[in-house]
Amino acid sequence: MSRIKKIVKSSLLKESILYGLTGVISKFAPLLVIPIYINVIGIEGFGVLDLYITIGMAVFIICEAQAVSGVMRSYYECKKSNTLKDLISSAIKIYLVTYVCLLILFLITFLLPLQISEIRFDYLLPILLAIFPRQLFALNTIILRMEHQAKQYVALSLLSVLLTAMLGIIFIYFYEPNVLSVLYGIALAQFALGVISTLYLKKLVSLSTPSNYLKEIVYYGVPIAISSLAGWLLASSGRLVIADKSSDFDLGVYSLSLKVAMVFMVLLQAFRTAWDPYCMRLFGENNSHLMFAKSLNVYWVFGSLIILLIYLLSPFLILLLGANEAALNRNLILLILFGYLWQGAINIIAVGNAWSRKTYVNSFGTIAGGGVSLCLSYMFVSELGVIAGGVGYLFGMIASFAIIYYLAQKNQYIPYNNYISILFFLISMGISFFVIN
Repeated sequence: MSRIKKIVKSSLLKESILYGLTGVISKFAPLLVIPIYINVIGIEGFGVLDLYITIGMAVFIICEAQAVSGVMRSYYECKKSNTLKDLISSAIKIYLVTYVCLLILFLITFLLPLQISEIRFDYLLPILLAIFPRQLFALNTIILRMEHQAKQYVALSLLSVLLTAMLGIIFIYFYEPNVLSVLYGIALAQFALGVISTLYLKKLVSLSTPSNYLKEIVYYGVPIAISSLAGWLLASSGRLVIADKSSDFDLGVYSLSLKVAMVFMVLLQAFRTAWDPYCMRLFGENNSHLMFAKSLNVYWVFGSLIILLIYLLSPFLILLLGANEAALNRNLILLILFGYLWQGAINIIAVGNAWSRKTYVNSFGTIAGGGVSLCLSYMFVSELGVIAGGVGYLFGMIASFAIIYYLAQKNQYIPYNNYISILFFLISMGISFFVIN
């Protein structure tokens, strides 16, 4: 029996590493095409492109409604009871309903004489058309993971990265050198992935089957989707406010600063590749509370050293991304990096909620953090410009950390060294004060 457990643990560890490395590549690879985009459409164009991709993510979160979470929750139970086809068909019916409603809403908005800020409907069209293929792709990848088909999952994920980059470049060079061309290239890639996913899913779907799991998927998925949307707001409020209140060049500077700081997120993804399996293995073991507490201390130290390195290399990194020194705002990069540092810390301290199987309470911190980020960005954008986005993001993350920390400690006490967290809070405050003044 112990031998079987060891084999299962070894298999899960290998899969976790594969999924984690795929996540690292998926985050890093898009950085490679940025110099090409900036060379053709400029910093302003890149800022606008990044904004509409971000808007597309929010639309996808709403339409997908975290149906994949509902599928994951009931997958093995349905597989045992031979109702898996009913479960997956119910998810696709949800996708069809949300997609049709989205297109109807877009058509009504387009036909009516409504003026919605500076939003361009021609930019939104390719994003909205590709939502349903994206939904199918998301469902396909989740099923591959549930079936432990790690190699197929990795292959499909890497194909997604390759197609998106390749078609975006092809369209911008051989069609028209503008933002719209890139958006259509990305949309075509998502359609191709949707077709591949359809070929895989067709054997698992029958739209004539009863929809017994519709209500269960919606009830389970929608609260998670709300939390995901709050997380999106926390990460994206700076872009939205700057797009509304400032220039396209400022938007491009902010987007490029995010990409430079994203080097930390790539490294954080690599950390999570090792951390998540280790975390699961620690649950229930002797002295695991102390190990979790020490892990946070180690993270603060090494995370801050990595931030210092990225900050020092930021002029070089901005040139690698194809921009000139006019697009370099090191103060903004520093604020975003510290925001990412707090985000990584949240992944560790949230273990208390995972331990007690109450991960849903993390959404309270995420929602509060999103509100703080949006309010601060909006309040200070006229005075601080792009810096306001960095300030909003940093303090949104700190607010999220504080709430999740409190709830996690309430559910499962872990003896973290609070003095170190307070020290980094004071450092964050000091950096913000230095940057603002």
